[in-house]
This record gives sequence, C-alpha cells and structure tokens, in this order.
Amino acid sequence: MQTRQDFIAFLGQYTGLLERQILGVRQTLLETVDEVMRCVDEISTSAATNSSAAEQALEATYLHPDAETRILVEGMQDAVTAIFDQAQQELRGGDSNVNTDNNADVILHNRLNRFTAKFADGNAKFQEFDDTLKTSLMSIMGALSSEDVIAQRIQNIILSIKGLQASLSYVLIDFKSRCDGSELERVMSDLKAYT
Repeated sequence: MQTRQDFIAFLGQYTGLLERQILGVRQTLLETVDEVMRCVDEISTSAATNSSAAEQALEATYLHPDAETRILVEGMQDAVTAIFDQAQQELRGGDSNVNTDNNADVILHNRLNRFTAKFADGNAKFQEFDDTLKTSLMSIMGALSSEDVIAQRIQNIILSIKGLQASLSYVLIDFKSRCDGSELERVMSDLKAYT
C-alpha cells in the first residue's frame, strides 16, 4: 500500500516538474516578446524624432534654402553636369575639355565638403539613428535566437508527457497485477531514467 502512495506522490512531483518547465517556457516567451516590443518602440521613437530632423534638412536644402545653400546646391549640380558632359564627350571620342574644367571633380569634392559641413548636425542625427537601428536590430535578433532554446524545452516537455502516458498506460492496462510494490517501483525508476 505504501508503494501506491509513493507512486501517487511521484506522479504529483513529476507533473509539478512539468508544470514548472511549461511556466519557464512561458516566461522565456514573455521576455522575448517584451524585448522585441521594447526594441520596436525604440526604433519607432527614434524614427519619429529623426523624421522631423530629415524634414527640416530637406526644407533647409531644397524647399527654402538660404543663399549659401542655394549656391552650394547649384554649384554641385553644375559640377556634376560638367563631369557627365566630359564623360559623354570622352565616350563619343571627342575632345574631353569641351565645356568642362579639368578640376571639375575637385570642385565637386570641395562643394560636397562645404555642404556636408553645413549640415553636420543633421548628419550626426542620421548617424545616431543608424546606430540606434543597428543596436535595436541586434537586440531583436538576440531575443529571437531564444527560439531554439524554447523549441528544445517544449520538445523535452512533450517527451516527458509521452513517457508519463506510456507508464500510466502500462500500469492501468493490467492494474491488478501491475499495481504491486515492485512493479510500481520499476515503473517510477524507468520513467525517471527516461526523463
């Protein structure tokens, strides 16, 4: 009779262990979802902030530029046009000096540097946004990498439940002959070893 009580206690402990495993998987899933949502929120907030900065840069550059910016943009466009004209002339086999300055690429480079310096603050914000995106995406990837651990833990739980099912089926098929002390001890021992 004591072995039956031990078997019932064993079943209670075994199912309690499975319950703790399931709660552990649930907690891991919750933490994964929380981390992904935190990162998405961080990206969203950063995108909203940087969208405003991008709109201001666009407006300051193209929609309502000051005199210096207008000169820089027009000068860059002229320099680019000159480079394309020169390349087109060279492709046609003509004189490459037609309507171009030999230093067009140097002029373009200088104007790009001045343009970049003028909008250094905007560039820094875009770089900061890029860094935020990289960090957040790496955090999301790290959180989602727990998928393998979760799958393994669920597989272990499933196998443990199948082992319990097989053990109980074995005992209950012929309850009278298999419910004695030595047989129940063997079933508990086999289930522990299997698990």
